[in-house]
Formats: sequence, structure tokens, C-alpha cells
Amino acid sequence: MRTMHQQKENPPGRTITSDEVLAELVAKKGFWRKDWPGLTGPIDTMVHDLPHASSSVEWWYVNTHLKSACGKQMSLWGSFFTRVVKGEKRYAVMWSLVDVANK
Repeated sequence: MRTMHQQKENPPGRTITSDEVLAELVAKKGFWRKDWPGLTGPIDTMVHDLPHASSSVEWWYVNTHLKSACGKQMSLWGSFFTRVVKGEKRYAVMWSLVDVANK
């Protein structure tokens, strides 16, 4: 499969920027999904942090550092995935809680 910048002819020594590639993709009819935020302007997290009906794969991450009631330093990360497989939505969760001092 050819990429966008391979399809476009470039003068020798000129590199196509990611902004140019994105602009070309957005210009194609149907590329930009209406339930995703626009390229400019604010992002409404009450809408765009939720699953998007137009996406077959999405994921969310959380990373944080915690301190327990007894003073232990902990690190937590987690990820939640959704994927549509044969028309059915599937889910996966991964996480880890680490005692920083005792790894």
C-alpha cells in the first residue's frame, strides 16, 4: 500500500509535512468523522472522552502516582480498550499497581 506522501510528487529535497498530509486527508470526502472533534476549536470532553460510534477501535489510559495511608509511594497505570469484532463490541482492561520502593 502506498502512503499519502508517496502518492504526491515532491520536488527533490522537499519533505511533505504532517500538516500537509493531514490537510489532504481531511479534504477527502468522508475522511473526517462527525462524532470526532474538529481540527480547530475546543474539545468537549463530556462528548469526546466517550466512545465514538464511528470507531471500531478505541482506548483510554490513566497514569498516576499515589501515596497510601501508611506513606508508601505507589504508581498506577491502566488502559481500557474497545474493539468491534464481527459486529460485536469487545472489551479489554490492563492495569498495574507498583510499590515504588520495592518494585
